[in-house]
Amino acid sequence: MTPKPFLVLIADDSEADRYFLKRAIHAGAPRLQIIAEVGTGAGAIDYLSGRGPFADRDRFPLPQLLLLDSRMPDMTGLDVLKWLQINPVPGLKVAMFADSSGTSLQPKAFQLGASFFSSKIVDSDELIRTVRSLQADLELDKRMKVLLWHKSSHRYFLTADHWTPLVHDALDFESFDAAIDFARNQNLADVVQVAVVFAANGQTFFFPVTEPGKD
Repeated sequence: MTPKPFLVLIADDSEADRYFLKRAIHAGAPRLQIIAEVGTGAGAIDYLSGRGPFADRDRFPLPQLLLLDSRMPDMTGLDVLKWLQINPVPGLKVAMFADSSGTSLQPKAFQLGASFFSSKIVDSDELIRTVRSLQADLELDKRMKVLLWHKSSHRYFLTADHWTPLVHDALDFESFDAAIDFARNQNLADVVQVAVVFAANGQTFFFPVTEPGKD
């Protein structure tokens, strides 16, 4: 099954910079799907709040990633971040891009909630690596962690026919079915439940586990 795309909004007043971003995404991050481009900070806020021409959410869905220019003529990228602190968009990550004169804004951008900060003054290969890293970060957020709960209340998984404590407390899986399949393929005599933690929102769900053949 083809993975769902991650929806991307670009907010940058430079047509050239938007072009290079789109080219890098096409070349290196195929799961990033650009749903709209705006040339101002106010335009980004209109889109995210569903105002004016962006009122139809079927045509203009909320993005999962905002590629945000640090300097725009009406509102800066920092102004947009301040607005997002008051009006958060669930599941939205913000990557801010700055020219050489704006790199000093990085600490403030992170303080205001940006997940990523990059210089615009990079070559095409570096830009491709950047957008590929953003895609990987979104993919990680959509993964789940599974914990196998041993009946002695410790977290374990089975390797080489013996129970071994989990070094990092969890194993990553792409889907719930993959997590459960892994658990059921182990010798589950001493495992009483599986806890699945969704990384994107921290929710945890517990499922009882029975030994294979005893369902």
